Amino acid sequence: MKTTRILRVIAGLLICSMSLTAQEPVPAKKGNLATAKEAKVGLFVHYVWGQTKGKPDLYTPMDIKGKKPKDINELADGFDAKKLADFAEAMGAEYVVFTAFHAGMNVLYPSQVMGEMLPEKASRRDVLKDLQDALDAKGIKLMLYWHPTDAHDLSQSDKDVILAKYKTWGPFILALMKETSARYGSRVAGYWFDAPAGKDSQSCVPQFQSIILKDTPDVAIWANRKRQLIPGLSNVTTTECSPRPNKDLNTDNWPTDPSQMCVLAGKGWWAKPNATAVIDARGMFRYTVRIAATKGQTNGGVCWSDGPYGDNTWPTGTAEAYGEMGKMLRARKEAIYGTKPSTCYVTLPDTLQNDIWGVATDSADGKTVFLHVLNPPTDSALKIAKPADNRSFAKASLLDGTPVALKATDSGYELTLPSGAKWDKDDTVIRLQ
Repeated sequence: MKTTRILRVIAGLLICSMSLTAQEPVPAKKGNLATAKEAKVGLFVHYVWGQTKGKPDLYTPMDIKGKKPKDINELADGFDAKKLADFAEAMGAEYVVFTAFHAGMNVLYPSQVMGEMLPEKASRRDVLKDLQDALDAKGIKLMLYWHPTDAHDLSQSDKDVILAKYKTWGPFILALMKETSARYGSRVAGYWFDAPAGKDSQSCVPQFQSIILKDTPDVAIWANRKRQLIPGLSNVTTTECSPRPNKDLNTDNWPTDPSQMCVLAGKGWWAKPNATAVIDARGMFRYTVRIAATKGQTNGGVCWSDGPYGDNTWPTGTAEAYGEMGKMLRARKEAIYGTKPSTCYVTLPDTLQNDIWGVATDSADGKTVFLHVLNPPTDSALKIAKPADNRSFAKASLLDGTPVALKATDSGYELTLPSGAKWDKDDTVIRLQ
């Protein structure tokens, strides 16, 4: 009898426990726009078969030697979506911007809109869907590059075919937008519009947004206009850096910016014959950190631009450089991913950090400040000013938990590394709490 009562009590406690567990809130999954705004690093890929005046002279080569694809289908069929997703994962990318079409408007899916007029301009294979699948498996967002004024790369005969059906450019480009949006819907996390306000498509701009939002209400939309939103279209800003900032290969000399920064890391916007890596891993990493810390940076961080050849190899040294940057980011992920620009030690846009210790990011909850010491002192002690938001600190450590001596001074704080520790030449992160 006594045993039975005990068993009943235990059973009741178990049921109560299960009930409480079931009612525990599940963390909300971040939406596409929120993810894009908080992202620190992306990969921008042009993969194109193009024509100018009827000649196939704008294209992604099939190999590093520059072999031309025979048509769009050879290029599309050779694409390995998993390998590109692996590349994005290795570099630490949170999203990938990938061409739906460019350079002569050759569409990388079996487009009915394009195919019924110019079938040679639409691939048999749905490259975009295959890339979606590969990126989804890794939790990486897909954004589509879309160019509504790409008519300048079409031959006159191609334009004549399009205008014979649609009369003017606007109805055609809106039909293609409706097809893309309906086809991929909510699986596409964003769109990156190039030259969206050209004379051929200016009147279509508000309609682009309404078409997209109908199929994907929560979506990021960039429009290629330096630091500016286009009313009725974009909700995040971007700056396309071509040529690179200051035409300099040393990223420490590139000014900070609150926009998404689309930067060439290689020789061109798509793979070029006999190309090599241009910006090294250290340079990419340090610039990514500086942009992540910039005041107002809620637009996608740095989107590094490079692309594979048709045989899925990359320009010489590119995969190695991107992979090494990814290792550097992951080693400091707590202080980079999911953070926001610090309000304690503010990094303003249009500034360089060559004459100061570095930049700072804050944890999402604001309880922790991460100092990114990019330019360490000559000895073991770092002096920092008082926080701009009047916070105070009680504890300091390296990311691995090793304590760092913290001493308040009249001008701010002095931080001293423990005996035997050395400053990292790339970025020493100190956690302040």
